[in-house]
Amino acid sequence: MMDKKQKIALIMLPVLSFAILVGCTSLKPKEEVPAGAYTDGVYEGVGKGFAGDIKVEVTVENGNITDIKLVEHGETAGLGDTAMETIIEAMKETQELDIEAVSGASKSSAGIVEAVKAALGLSDEAEAPVEEEKSYAAMTFVDGTYEGTAKGFKSDIKVKVVVEGTKITAIDVLDQNDTPGLGDEAIDAIVAEVIKHQTTEVDAVSGATMSSEGTINAIKAALAAEEVAEAPEEKPTEKPVAEKPTEKPEEKPAEKPAAEKPAEKPAEKPAEPAGQYKDGTYTASNKDTFYGETIKVTVTVAGGKITNVKFDTTDTPEFGGEAVKKIASAAQSSQSADVATVSGATMTSKGALAALKDAINQAK
Repeated sequence: MMDKKQKIALIMLPVLSFAILVGCTSLKPKEEVPAGAYTDGVYEGVGKGFAGDIKVEVTVENGNITDIKLVEHGETAGLGDTAMETIIEAMKETQELDIEAVSGASKSSAGIVEAVKAALGLSDEAEAPVEEEKSYAAMTFVDGTYEGTAKGFKSDIKVKVVVEGTKITAIDVLDQNDTPGLGDEAIDAIVAEVIKHQTTEVDAVSGATMSSEGTINAIKAALAAEEVAEAPEEKPTEKPVAEKPTEKPEEKPAEKPAAEKPAEKPAEKPAEPAGQYKDGTYTASNKDTFYGETIKVTVTVAGGKITNVKFDTTDTPEFGGEAVKKIASAAQSSQSADVATVSGATMTSKGALAALKDAINQAK
């Protein structure tokens, strides 16, 4: 049997254990916040996105980012907002702020990063990376107004292109029905890029490839088409001026008719030459074609008449090649260079006609 001291020891053992446990807990120092962590609290910040300001609410607990809420934004549904959610999840998981931008939504990505940094008071510590702008080789175009159509993502895209001083000055989207908030924004972006860089060889917008390529192809189709005649400006009809009453002529006594002279025999005109051109072979060239390739023409004159017209060009056989054949045939039939351009190959036609006129002028 246990003695009195053993019983007291058994009774006091749980009490002492509890006291030791409580004492150790109360004396344990609070865990230090690791270097680079954030100060607890709820903060708001604003950054600049693709479509305007992005406002966020950031919650920090125990030195860590535990929540980031999108309070206000106008970014594109299905593209910009998805990119921001991806950035937010990466920030919460890694506790890092410099997250790589989401492809196709770089401005939305940069805007959410800027907003979170602003909320945490770190916006001045790192500058947002500057995207290097891609350079393009500018093209030259034939002045005029043109229309073209191509297939987009959900519909045909129709555009009107205005060229002044060999530069594209305006592109109007006449008809399209691609996805609102994605396809239509891509169409506008392509139009802006073509005018800015003066070339049709621009990159498609990521996430809206078919809408982008449809817009580019519509612009190319317009530039290769026949020039559109602008409707003449209507002027208001002028009010007719009231006519004055005709005055009655003063009657004069009839004069004695003069004796008629015998009719003179008209002089005979010299006989016209058999043809209007000098016999020979004449050549000329011109580079005002669609791809800037040299186009050469050879005109043969015999008996004062054009007997053969031959073009030499490397332009596309199905468009430029067929166009120059039609122009050659029409020039030989009409015996002149006053021939209309061929629809679908306007630029090649203009270059061919310029060379043809130079050659025929040599034969005059």
